[in-house]
Amino acid sequence: MPAVGRTWIPKHVWAVNYLRDDIGKVVAAMRTDEDLDGALPIELKGLAPFYLYGHKLEVANRLAIKNNDAVYKEQKYPLVALFMDYPERFVEGMVNYTLHIVIMNLTDRNYLMEERDEKIFKPILYPLFDSFMIRLRRVGKFVWPGDMQYPPMNKVDRPYSGIVYEQGNLKYIFNDRLDAIEISDLKISRTINKC
Repeated sequence: MPAVGRTWIPKHVWAVNYLRDDIGKVVAAMRTDEDLDGALPIELKGLAPFYLYGHKLEVANRLAIKNNDAVYKEQKYPLVALFMDYPERFVEGMVNYTLHIVIMNLTDRNYLMEERDEKIFKPILYPLFDSFMIRLRRVGKFVWPGDMQYPPMNKVDRPYSGIVYEQGNLKYIFNDRLDAIEISDLKISRTINKC
């Protein structure tokens, strides 16, 4: 039993990398993906996709703040966002995660669904989704059951994303008009490294 007023340090320290940083490494690896060359504007090559994590409102607020900066207002999309909170389950030397990730891009509120498909989903969001899954596998930090092509997850195309209906009123979570691919219940695992 530790003495009162003293910090107790366990005999063995378990080293678990910060998941938020490791998903950031996956997104950073996407920035060098040559298959995305047609999906990203040339001026964003090496910078995009961008990455943020936090609660939805925090991500929305951080994007809104970028609107006030001449450089950063053009460096928001396409965006990969890791939404908090996510459970971390420790079982037999593994950490099991269940994540909520959204890949989003600017859209035009007047687009019909066919235009969203041709201008946003097919040329930008689907290639980003594929790149994310490939880099998630290749970064070498995560495992999941099955063939290792795709982890267990739910994928939903979200045209005009960020809209919520509360008490019959239409509200926008994000200031920008977005189309998105939402990945929920993404189940990945990692080995716990003992130091």
